[in-house]
Amino acid sequence: MIREIQIENFKSIKKMKLELGRVNVFIGENGSGKSNILEAIALAGAAAGDRLDNEFLFSRGVRPSEPRHMRCALNSEAPSSDIVVSLSSQDKTRVNFVLTHDGRPYSSWKCKSSGEASVILKTSRMLAILEMMLAERETNAPIDSNLAPLSKLIETDRLASAIAELRELERTTEEDDDTELVLKTDKFSSLKSDKSKGVKDLMEFVIFSPENQSLRTFEREGQIEPLGIRGEGLLKFLQVLDSTPSYEDAFLSIRKRLKILGWFDDLFVPASERNSTSKIEIKDRYLSESAGRLDQFSANEGFLFLLFYFCLFSTDLTPRFFAVDNVDASLNPKLCAHLVTELASLAGANDKQAILTTHNPATLDGLDLNDDEQRLFVISRGDEGETKIRRIKQKEGSASDVKLSTAFINGYLGGLPKNF
Repeated sequence: MIREIQIENFKSIKKMKLELGRVNVFIGENGSGKSNILEAIALAGAAAGDRLDNEFLFSRGVRPSEPRHMRCALNSEAPSSDIVVSLSSQDKTRVNFVLTHDGRPYSSWKCKSSGEASVILKTSRMLAILEMMLAERETNAPIDSNLAPLSKLIETDRLASAIAELRELERTTEEDDDTELVLKTDKFSSLKSDKSKGVKDLMEFVIFSPENQSLRTFEREGQIEPLGIRGEGLLKFLQVLDSTPSYEDAFLSIRKRLKILGWFDDLFVPASERNSTSKIEIKDRYLSESAGRLDQFSANEGFLFLLFYFCLFSTDLTPRFFAVDNVDASLNPKLCAHLVTELASLAGANDKQAILTTHNPATLDGLDLNDDEQRLFVISRGDEGETKIRRIKQKEGSASDVKLSTAFINGYLGGLPKNF
């Protein structure tokens, strides 16, 4: 998972650092910069994959605009040329992206340098690994497959000097502290191995903003598979789940979770439709048999939004790291709270990491802030217009019995307009 993100000089963000859990909820007034944070992460993901053209950025949920509007241009200072996004993952890998644009028409953003990455380990462990690499090189022995990705990034001279520095550090200090080894990378190609899951997760990062009409369509040309940012491809996705034995349990789980809607009985992909995937059938327990079943066009939009979210969180077919902008859209307030609880459970079970934005106070009541992997952040603007972020913490045994929704709407958490 991605654990820490630092952003500099992007839209309304001057400089920011945030530490993520598994499920992260952003609240704040309109225009505070919630979506800008998501877009900065998506921009870094596109840079990791060397795909910074506007068409690709748009398909990932970024709103490309003129370079002067992509850079921070607050009144207090002139806009600088570089956007910087740094991310640290759970596997102790850190990557740093420096992005620039020459301002010419039809030009794309570029990753200014090949990039930096770092590995953080205990000094003794780092020394043992580097000594093993050096020994393998001196004897021309095959590189251990587990070390190959890291080995490709270190020149022999740098390897020898790093070993000397670590030996001296080990000799002069009593504690076996963490040591950081900074590496230059070639477009992060060497970091795409299984040993760098954080970078792979970043490259797949998508900002989903499902829309009613898109959820009712089969798929659209150019969408990122399996699910587009507006919800395109949902029907085909259901067909895949229904026709693939290994996803039978996931499909059953999705249908069970949908029963939080009192009228819902079951969901089917008719055998006659499995080739065209143009239709699903939804059984409403209140309808008579003669009335038949609903399809995606006659179903209410709240049902389709729930169906999309459960699909997104339930299988390895979808990204491990993603965002959902306005997760409360089209949903009843109490249902929003229950949805967040369900999504937190699914995220843990299926190794997903998500950032959710919301304007509905009731959504917050689905969070368990005593679980450190569920985190709430308030996004606001500072005195100079810069986007700021603050984490809300609640520990076991807190004296306050006020619901988070009440605390939000009463202004205790912040993130509300102050001009009226």
